[in-house]
Amino acid sequence: MSLKIEDEYCNAERRSHGGVLFSLADQAFGIAANSRGYLAFGLEMKINYFDPALPGEVINAEATPMHIDDRVSLWNIELKNDKGNRIALAHGVAYHMPD
Repeated sequence: MSLKIEDEYCNAERRSHGGVLFSLADQAFGIAANSRGYLAFGLEMKINYFDPALPGEVINAEATPMHIDDRVSLWNIELKNDKGNRIALAHGVAYHMPD
Protein backbone atom coordinates (compact mmCIF):
# COMPACT_ATOMS: atom_id res chain seq x y z
CA MET A 1 0.00 0.00 0.00
CA SER A 2 1.13 3.57 -0.38
CA LEU A 3 0.59 7.09 0.92
CA LYS A 4 1.52 10.46 -0.58
CA ILE A 5 3.04 12.70 2.08
CA GLU A 6 1.04 15.93 2.27
CA ASP A 7 2.11 19.15 4.02
CA GLU A 8 -0.41 18.59 6.80
CA TYR A 9 1.28 15.25 7.66
CA CYS A 10 4.55 17.04 8.46
CA ASN A 11 6.15 18.62 11.48
CA ALA A 12 7.74 22.09 11.71
CA GLU A 13 10.86 20.74 9.96
CA ARG A 14 8.73 19.70 6.91
CA ARG A 15 9.30 16.02 7.56
CA SER A 16 6.54 13.50 8.01
CA HIS A 17 5.49 12.87 11.58
CA GLY A 18 6.62 9.43 12.74
CA GLY A 19 3.03 8.60 13.63
CA VAL A 20 1.98 8.95 9.98
CA LEU A 21 4.62 6.43 8.90
CA PHE A 22 3.77 4.13 11.82
CA SER A 23 0.08 4.22 10.83
CA LEU A 24 0.95 3.31 7.22
CA ALA A 25 3.08 0.39 8.43
CA ASP A 26 0.37 -0.71 10.87
CA GLN A 27 -2.27 -0.73 8.13
CA ALA A 28 -0.05 -2.81 5.80
CA PHE A 29 0.67 -5.20 8.70
CA GLY A 30 -3.02 -5.58 9.56
CA ILE A 31 -4.06 -6.25 5.98
CA ALA A 32 -1.27 -8.77 5.44
CA ALA A 33 -1.83 -10.63 8.73
CA ASN A 34 -5.57 -10.90 8.01
CA SER A 35 -5.12 -11.98 4.38
CA ARG A 36 -4.39 -15.61 5.23
CA GLY A 37 -8.00 -16.70 5.72
CA TYR A 38 -8.32 -16.32 9.50
CA LEU A 39 -8.75 -13.44 11.92
CA ALA A 40 -5.52 -11.94 13.26
CA PHE A 41 -4.83 -9.24 15.86
CA GLY A 42 -1.63 -7.27 16.34
CA LEU A 43 0.16 -8.10 19.59
CA GLU A 44 3.19 -5.87 19.16
CA MET A 45 4.74 -3.54 16.64
CA LYS A 46 7.94 -1.51 16.62
CA ILE A 47 9.49 0.73 14.00
CA ASN A 48 12.92 2.09 13.19
CA TYR A 49 13.23 5.27 11.11
CA PHE A 50 16.18 5.73 8.73
CA ASP A 51 15.41 8.75 6.53
CA PRO A 52 12.77 11.47 6.53
CA ALA A 53 9.68 11.29 4.36
CA LEU A 54 9.18 14.63 2.65
CA PRO A 55 6.10 16.38 1.26
CA GLY A 56 5.20 15.13 -2.19
CA GLU A 57 6.93 11.78 -1.78
CA VAL A 58 4.93 8.59 -2.13
CA ILE A 59 5.79 6.10 0.61
CA ASN A 60 5.17 2.42 -0.17
CA ALA A 61 4.66 -0.12 2.62
CA GLU A 62 5.12 -3.84 2.03
CA ALA A 63 4.53 -6.47 4.70
CA THR A 64 6.42 -9.76 4.39
CA PRO A 65 5.91 -12.76 6.69
CA MET A 66 9.06 -13.89 8.49
CA HIS A 67 7.44 -16.69 10.51
CA ILE A 68 3.92 -18.08 10.66
CA ASP A 69 2.63 -20.84 12.92
CA ASP A 70 -0.78 -21.86 14.25
CA ARG A 71 -1.23 -18.95 16.66
CA VAL A 72 1.47 -16.32 16.06
CA SER A 73 3.18 -14.72 13.09
CA LEU A 74 6.09 -12.28 12.72
CA TRP A 75 6.13 -9.72 9.90
CA ASN A 76 8.63 -7.24 8.47
CA ILE A 77 7.04 -4.09 7.10
CA GLU A 78 9.35 -2.09 4.88
CA LEU A 79 8.62 1.54 3.99
CA LYS A 80 10.35 2.98 0.91
CA ASN A 81 9.96 6.26 -0.91
CA ASP A 82 9.20 6.51 -4.62
CA LYS A 83 12.96 6.47 -5.37
CA GLY A 84 13.32 3.10 -3.63
CA ASN A 85 15.14 4.46 -0.56
CA ARG A 86 14.27 2.75 2.72
CA ILE A 87 12.54 5.21 5.03
CA ALA A 88 11.66 2.85 7.89
CA LEU A 89 11.45 -0.80 8.87
CA ALA A 90 8.78 -2.10 11.23
CA HIS A 91 8.29 -5.50 12.87
CA GLY A 92 4.87 -6.76 13.87
CA VAL A 93 3.68 -9.80 15.81
CA ALA A 94 0.14 -11.03 15.17
CA TYR A 95 -2.04 -13.49 17.09
CA HIS A 96 -4.28 -15.74 14.98
CA MET A 97 -7.74 -16.60 16.20
CA PRO A 98 -8.60 -20.27 15.80
CA ASP A 99 -11.69 -21.26 13.85
